[in-house]
Amino acid sequence: EGEAVTALIRLGWMAWDGNRAADPAIGMFDEALAIDASSAAARYMKGQVLWCGTGDPDAAAALFADVLQDGDLAADTRSRVEADLLASGEGLACT
Repeated sequence: EGEAVTALIRLGWMAWDGNRAADPAIGMFDEALAIDASSAAARYMKGQVLWCGTGDPDAAAALFADVLQDGDLAADTRSRVEADLLASGEGLACT
C-alpha cells in the first residue's frame, strides 16, 4: 500500500515536472489519495499542480492548508507549505 502510494506520487510528479501534463499528474495524485487519504505528499503535490498547472490557486490553497494540519511535517517542509499557502492565497504566481 505504501509503495503504491509512493510510486503514484513519483509518477504524478514526473508527469508534471517532466511534461507539464497536469491532468495525468492530478489523476495519479488522486489515485494515491484513494489508497491513502492522509498522504501529505500527495495532497501537497496535487496542490502544486493545481496552482502551477491549472491556474486554480484557491483549490491549491485549500490543499496546502490541509497539509499543514499534519503534525508530523518536518520544519523545512512546513515552511515551504506555509509560503505556498500564503502566495497562492494572495493569487500570486506559483513558485
